[in-house]
Amino acid sequence: MYLLTQEIVNPEVLRPNPFRFLDTLTWGQIGHLIRDEPVKVKAIVLSRLKPDDTARILEGLPKDVQLEIALNIGNLHDLPLEMAESVATGLAEKSRTVPDAR
Repeated sequence: MYLLTQEIVNPEVLRPNPFRFLDTLTWGQIGHLIRDEPVKVKAIVLSRLKPDDTARILEGLPKDVQLEIALNIGNLHDLPLEMAESVATGLAEKSRTVPDAR
């Protein structure tokens, strides 16, 4: 509620992007990062990527998982902001151990 109030009171103040760390990873690294994550986490991450990268990662997943991810992406507006931030924090920590692109 506090964040929402701050956004209304000070719309010119931008909040930091907790998913900024994804910009430093390749789509292959992101795919590796979310491989063992629950579908909801995969949906959160894939919704933050460029459409081309999302498509490449989705191609490597089973059809039933692709459908479940698509449904979850469509329902992300129901997700509490704190949950998305928590996911970003956990994945940012985990991304430190992701193999490099080579």
